[in-house]
Amino acid sequence: MQMHDQHIEALVRTVTDRVWQLLQKRAGLSCVAFETTESAYPNDLLANLQQHNQLVFYADKDAMVQADLLCVSVLSQQQMLAIANLQGIDVVSSAVVARVLTGKQVIVCRQISLSADLHYGVRQKLQDAQRQLLKYGIVYTNDEVLLKKTLTKLSPKVINNERPISFITVDELDRHVQAGKLVLPTNTRLTPSAQDAARDRQLI
Repeated sequence: MQMHDQHIEALVRTVTDRVWQLLQKRAGLSCVAFETTESAYPNDLLANLQQHNQLVFYADKDAMVQADLLCVSVLSQQQMLAIANLQGIDVVSSAVVARVLTGKQVIVCRQISLSADLHYGVRQKLQDAQRQLLKYGIVYTNDEVLLKKTLTKLSPKVINNERPISFITVDELDRHVQAGKLVLPTNTRLTPSAQDAARDRQLI
């Protein structure tokens, strides 16, 4: 009985996803995915987004990765540390990493506060992780300027014309060294490990 229910659930989800994709394509709307319920997000953000976009709440991983924009209610300390190192430890962090690696926009609605009681080393790691997320292009809603720019990019024409950002790993570093200098192609970035390796070799 349980297997039958799971099969029905999977079938319903597949049909729903296909119908939604067709409707979205016909309407020419951008898709905004949310990892949880509507009540977890600021009302003003939702009001702004729902005017010209298709909003999908409780999105699964595929929807979160493929959407034009992903809105995450909050990232835990563990998720921040994992994403900073381009590692996924759960569905949300894996989806965010996939989007970072392809240059897709991510908005985080609430930034966790770092308690003064945290050990200095732990606090420093979390602060470094927060900075790394910003370097990846992840936008927090408290940055009104970046938030406005991100929402402006939701036009399908703009998104389709953008070239995705690709990341260069440690193993690929030597391919981009010319005459002792690091030369990166347009729209590429180094992973954190590759950055460390490049610094050790005095390439950056």
